[in-house]
Amino acid sequence: MWYAISSFIVLVLGWFFYDRYRMGRLIRTRGGISVIYEKLISLILEGDPNCRIIKETLYSVYLSANTGNSMMLVEILMAFNKVTITHRTESIIFGKHKLRWEFSANEDQEFIFHKMNSDLETYLKNDSRTRLFFNAMNDPDTDLNV
Repeated sequence: MWYAISSFIVLVLGWFFYDRYRMGRLIRTRGGISVIYEKLISLILEGDPNCRIIKETLYSVYLSANTGNSMMLVEILMAFNKVTITHRTESIIFGKHKLRWEFSANEDQEFIFHKMNSDLETYLKNDSRTRLFFNAMNDPDTDLNV
């Protein structure tokens, strides 16, 4: 009985590591994660002059912008035919926020970028900590002295 359970565990782990090896080999042959998601990374970097790549691994790339009062971190992680993007912001005034998306690894990168922006805008409009500020940014007649 223990032999069957041990064999099954070894088989599952072996398959996992073999699949991870194949994915790593594919990423390397395509030039790395920053080449695969070059368009998406470029669109994110263009959105903020303070934004830069701070770390790149075989499976992920991290972009960050820091303005002193606020920080943004975007993680792009490729794993098993999916790309997961995590957007974190931390601000002295508005607190911490975290949004996460999961797309097919072959999804159009401009679509991903526009989807992220749309979701971020919707989130900011609906979050009680950012709603007033967001409305003021879109309507200069809004009174911020509430």
